[in-house]
Amino acid sequence: MTGQRFWRHVDGRVLTREITTSDGVEVSAPVPSGFVEVPADEGQRLVTEFTEAAEARAQQTREEAAAQAEEDYKALIDAGFPERLAARLSGHRTDERDGTGALRRFFNRLD
Repeated sequence: MTGQRFWRHVDGRVLTREITTSDGVEVSAPVPSGFVEVPADEGQRLVTEFTEAAEARAQQTREEAAAQAEEDYKALIDAGFPERLAARLSGHRTDERDGTGALRRFFNRLD
């Protein structure tokens, strides 16, 4: 038999342990220092909320990095750097692999 136990810390951290037993043996898991045990449904909800928040922060970080890279790329282009070098230095992706990079550059120059 397998079950999960969840503990919540006052600072929001959540610990989870999977406990496997056989023959109906009851296992006592000590409560980690500074934590309180919470019911499985609340623990799962807390883990889901934490995971979603972490994914949202990671997505925001990726978007901010991409925007900064594009800004740096444009600044390097405006300073006269060749496009490939500007892309490499800035980390900006110019969509060369899908064939739209040259077309995008053409239309950007018309602005």
